[in-house]
Amino acid sequence: METMLPINATEAMHALEEVGRADQNVTIDIASLWNPQTCPAALLPWLAYAVSVDQWEVTWTEAQKRAAITEAITIHRTKGTIGALRRAMALFGAAITITEWWQKTPAGDPHTFDVTIALGGDVPATQDVLDRIQAAIDRVKPVRSHYTLITSQQVVVNMESAVVVWPLTMLNAEVRLS
Repeated sequence: METMLPINATEAMHALEEVGRADQNVTIDIASLWNPQTCPAALLPWLAYAVSVDQWEVTWTEAQKRAAITEAITIHRTKGTIGALRRAMALFGAAITITEWWQKTPAGDPHTFDVTIALGGDVPATQDVLDRIQAAIDRVKPVRSHYTLITSQQVVVNMESAVVVWPLTMLNAEVRLS
């Protein structure tokens, strides 16, 4: 067998050359690796990194991870809009309501909005979850805007399947540029 290695090549070099000569008939469908729906679950974190997913939680289900990757490009295209804020909040699976300053009666301060989020059920009412929600809002909201995060606890009572919602906390978040 013909070699391109020098006459003083080591055994390791010869072994690597032999491996390189082996018929490696490995077919990889590159397009499936870039598709969040067909990418193997073990490679999802790398795909998320490649498309610049802003928020990634290892505790998410596989479906939530695939949804985050799918929405990443749309969120980046629309950052600073109400649509991006809704998409980012949808990843948490909680019911949200966004009220902008001009939708309030009387009208609120310009460039402010309220985010009301119902916690409970699939979205636990913990400080960690609230911190992650606030970080997600901060990443996609308009930079000039200030907001109030209002959380409510959703409790399902087995009397006629009634749903009771009451305010849990209010968190003012202001960003001041100096």
